[in-house]
Amino acid sequence: CDAYGGAVPTSTFTKEKASGKTAILVDVSGSMDGDRLKYALALAMIGREMYENVDIYSFSNHNILVPNRRGFALADAIDNSQGHCGTYMWSSINKVSAQGYERILVITDEQAHDSPSEKVSANMYIVNVASYDKGVGYTLGTNITHINGFSDKVFDYIVEVEKGL
Repeated sequence: CDAYGGAVPTSTFTKEKASGKTAILVDVSGSMDGDRLKYALALAMIGREMYENVDIYSFSNHNILVPNRRGFALADAIDNSQGHCGTYMWSSINKVSAQGYERILVITDEQAHDSPSEKVSANMYIVNVASYDKGVGYTLGTNITHINGFSDKVFDYIVEVEKGL
């Protein structure tokens, strides 16, 4: 076991990487401290290995592009990227969406200070690591899917959903 909720499954890294330009946004706000942040960092580490072309951002009061690291160095870079303060999730999503990503994964507890203001152009998945429910919750609009709960299988689900697109 490690500080991020357990060992990272090595079988995850032997899978074929999903193509396309991907952004992973990790909530590092004050409400994400503790286990929520550990789960988010673990998912970011796994997600980093699942896509060919991936950028990782942290968001709290700001939207920060995190240096291209792997494993626990990535987790440390995300955690230390900015202060753990407010949650401007939708502002961050809007900034990243304008950069032409094919998919955006947001790992959060959804305790945001702002609300949606623009249509997101990419396929977006909001993974709520604080939810007491598990599974696919609901879809907002045509391209925003909510997924509740912590599991590395979220990436398998996204790959399968996108095969059907």
